[in-house]
Amino acid sequence: MKYLALILIIASINGCITTDRISSMRPPFMEMGEEQKQEILQKADKLNNSGIEAYREKRYEDAISYYKQSLNIKRRFLKENSLSVATTYNNLGLAYKALERDKEALRYILASLKIRENILGEESSIVAESYNNLGTIYLKLGEIDKAIKYTKKTIEIKRSIVKREKRDSAVAYNNLAVLYERKREYNSAIENYKRALNIIKEVAGEGDRLAKQINRSLATLYYTMGEYDKAKEIFKSSSGGIELEPITVKAN
Repeated sequence: MKYLALILIIASINGCITTDRISSMRPPFMEMGEEQKQEILQKADKLNNSGIEAYREKRYEDAISYYKQSLNIKRRFLKENSLSVATTYNNLGLAYKALERDKEALRYILASLKIRENILGEESSIVAESYNNLGTIYLKLGEIDKAIKYTKKTIEIKRSIVKREKRDSAVAYNNLAVLYERKREYNSAIENYKRALNIIKEVAGEGDRLAKQINRSLATLYYTMGEYDKAKEIFKSSSGGIELEPITVKAN
């Protein structure tokens, strides 16, 4: 029984046994262990990878055959709402698109998009890939308005991703500046605070919370270094309304 499920799946792929026949044998599949399931899913991954290789070699019919075999396995053993299933749908769509079978391509790209949106939302680079594919397919089908719609969606997501990545860079430079400041390497700290500030001002404006924080850190650091004029200049020029902690003289 250990390899029965795997044998049946491979037999169905090679046309030796029908899908209906497998369905009538469903209890063994339901009872199989995790190790057996993983073996079968690895077979699906290998078939998908063979499809990718065939696609790269422009053997599109072969690619479609591999992808469909992979998809048949995945749909039996994974939830339909699975990113792995969505990937194979997308690959099938691209193979049909390469053969200029655009209506079939559209069907699979839409199936992939539905799953990806459901799992990832609309702000994912993977979803943007589906939108871009849809835009090119609708263009070939002569549906220009739909092509424009999905191409615009692609651009919006890409811009959003770039903005997030730039903000992450600003945070990283700010963190690096803090580390240099703790080492009392003040010039390096200032250099990285300024890099962080320039990035965050570009993507979010000087009124952003992080921009205010960096300005406050810079002003405080200049005060620590005794460069009071520079600290005051940051305070005056900042539109964020930063406040500096007062310096008090303590008696011995």
